[in-house]
Amino acid sequence: MAYSDILKKYIPKDWIASSLRELVDLEDSKRKPLSNAQRANRKGKYPYYGATGIMDYIDDFIFDYDILLLAEDGSTSDSNGFPVVQYVWGEVWVNNHAHIILPKDRAHLVYTYFLLKSIPVKLIETGSIQKKISQDNLLGYKTLNVPKGLRDLYTERIQAIWEQKKLATEDIIQLVKLRDELLPLLMNGQVSLNSDLSSRGIMHYFYKIFLLNLFEIREKKLIFAIEIKDNRNGTYTNIFKTDMKKLFALLFALFCLHAQAQKQDSICYRYIIAEPQGKLFSDKCKLRIDDGIKPTREKGKKGESITFKSFAAALMYLTSQGWELISNYNTVSGAVANGYGGSSTSTYWILRRPSTKEEVQSILDKSLLKDDE
Repeated sequence: MAYSDILKKYIPKDWIASSLRELVDLEDSKRKPLSNAQRANRKGKYPYYGATGIMDYIDDFIFDYDILLLAEDGSTSDSNGFPVVQYVWGEVWVNNHAHIILPKDRAHLVYTYFLLKSIPVKLIETGSIQKKISQDNLLGYKTLNVPKGLRDLYTERIQAIWEQKKLATEDIIQLVKLRDELLPLLMNGQVSLNSDLSSRGIMHYFYKIFLLNLFEIREKKLIFAIEIKDNRNGTYTNIFKTDMKKLFALLFALFCLHAQAQKQDSICYRYIIAEPQGKLFSDKCKLRIDDGIKPTREKGKKGESITFKSFAAALMYLTSQGWELISNYNTVSGAVANGYGGSSTSTYWILRRPSTKEEVQSILDKSLLKDDE
C-alpha cells in the first residue's frame, strides 16, 4: 500500500488517482429541454427524463443506447448524501437538468454507474438553496483509477446479472402499467374478472385480454404476448411479452385479486364493545361485553366469571377468540360532593370478527326494542 497525497488515503501500490475527466465523457450537448406546453403537444411513448427520473412521455427520442444520468441541479443528492444517478437504456429523451455520462471505455458502464453513486455529493455541488453540480466540478473530482484488467474482470462478472436486472425492471414497468390500467376499471365497475378465461377472457365490457399462442422462443423459454383488444373497434394493442413462469405469476395475481374481491363482497362483520374493568397496570381485570343484545360480564365455558391479570391479557384473550381490535376510546366522568370532586376514566375497545349475514341479522332481530318495551 502507498499513501496518495491526492486522495489523502492509502491505495494499492502502483495504482494512481485520476480526475473523472480522464475516465468519462459528457454528452450534455445532445440534451434538449422541452417546456410543459411543448410536451403537451408531443405526447407519445418515449420516456422524457429529468434530474431524478421520468417526467413525461413524448413522441420522439434522442438516445437509443445505454447512458448514465447524474442530476445537475435541484434535487442533486439522495438521502444518504450521494448523487442521484440513473442507469437508462432504450429510446429516451433527456432534458438539461441531468448530465449525460459515458465511460471512455464503453464496456465499463456498470462500473462507472457505481463509481458515480459513491461520490460524496458535497465535494462536487455548489449553492446553498439552489444546488448545482457543474461540469467542471464533476469532471474535476479525484478518484481511484482502478487498473483496466480489474475493471474488465468486474464487468465480466456483473454484466449477466445486470442484464437480468434490466429485463426484470422492464417487466415490472409493464406490469405496473397493466395494473394501473386494470385497477381503475375494476374499482369503478367497468370491468370484472371472470373465471372462465376461455369463453369470456379476464376482462369484459371495454377490454378483453387474450393469451396468444406461442409467440417466439427466446433462450429456450416459451414466450407469450399479452394483448388487449378494444371491443369498440376490434383493434389489438400489445402490452408486453413474457415467459411461461411470469405468465402464470400474472394469472395467479389476477386470480387472487378476483378472489379477494369476491371475499370482500361476501364478508359481514359482527361487532362488540368491550370494557376492561379495573385499574390500568393492576393485577386484576374483568371484561364487560356489549354484544349488541345485552351487556354482560365475560364468562368461561362453564359460566364462571373470568378475571385477567392485566388489560393486555384481556385484549389477547379477545384476539385469541378471533376478534380484531379496530378502535379504542377513553371516557372521563366526574362528580362533586361536599365541595370535593373526583373523576374516573373508562376504556372501551371496539372489536369485530368475520361473520355470516344470517348471524348478523339474528343479532339485529334480538337487539331491536319492540314498541311495548
